[in-house]
Amino acid sequence: MRTRKHFTSIWDELDYLYCKILKWFYSSTPNYTKSKLFADRLGKLLNKIKPGPMAIRIEEYRSLVYEVKGDLTGAIRHRRREIKLLKRLLSLSEYPKLSSELVGDYSDLVDRLILLSILYQNIGFSQKAINCLKEAKELSKRHRFHFPAGKLLDTYNQQK
Repeated sequence: MRTRKHFTSIWDELDYLYCKILKWFYSSTPNYTKSKLFADRLGKLLNKIKPGPMAIRIEEYRSLVYEVKGDLTGAIRHRRREIKLLKRLLSLSEYPKLSSELVGDYSDLVDRLILLSILYQNIGFSQKAINCLKEAKELSKRHRFHFPAGKLLDTYNQQK
């Protein structure tokens, strides 16, 4: 992803910063200084907008910002809000009419539960981490898709 200075909208810039953070924070050769710079920019930009219909995405972004800054409790708080909003959306009777690319689906919910479990494990809340993974596994089974964190669940259970 090349460096950009001009954006078509605030959402274009938010997505750009989010991708940059993912690149620098989670890569095989992380650069925490760069990821923190992008997280600072993303945090400032998030403070300028109202969530509205994009509340799920905003909570996702905020969780990442807090994680990069080392505030795992804040990251957990926003990841939980994101999951709560996504569950509410998925429970709506109108949900099947919405485009899953725009709003998310059960595999996205499973991914978010896995991310939340990692955050819990990182602050020493092993049972909460295991519970998140069990919920994610059950959702995967119920909606008939592969559960991608089986080894992680086994590891957490062994560490308990």
